[in-house]
Amino acid sequence: MLALAVSPVCAEPERQDGTLTAIVQPEPVILTAAVSSAAPTGVVSGTIFDGLVDYDRDLKPIPALATAWETARDGLSLTLHLRSGVSWHDGQPFTAADVKWTLENVWTKIHPRDQISFGPDHLW
Repeated sequence: MLALAVSPVCAEPERQDGTLTAIVQPEPVILTAAVSSAAPTGVVSGTIFDGLVDYDRDLKPIPALATAWETARDGLSLTLHLRSGVSWHDGQPFTAADVKWTLENVWTKIHPRDQISFGPDHLW
């Protein structure tokens, strides 16, 4: 007979700083989800790059680079209010033009899954 000892697990309180060490297997071959929809890349890139929104534990969108958003009455457009004071790695400011460029060039032309969802036959 095999006896298992179970000890209580004390969860640490949630905190905003610190270091998370994780094993991602298989190792991602690239760190940007813009060119790979592989699961390991998605796990890693989500901690490196900010998106327009994030999601809470109930998968409801919460502010990230977009601090607020409104959908038009007809449902055909979305207005995003971008977070101010955000800069790229080279110090250039993050703008609506960057979001537009990403939509037009990454989502519709490069990303393997988004080409289906946002490609010219579906969005434009």
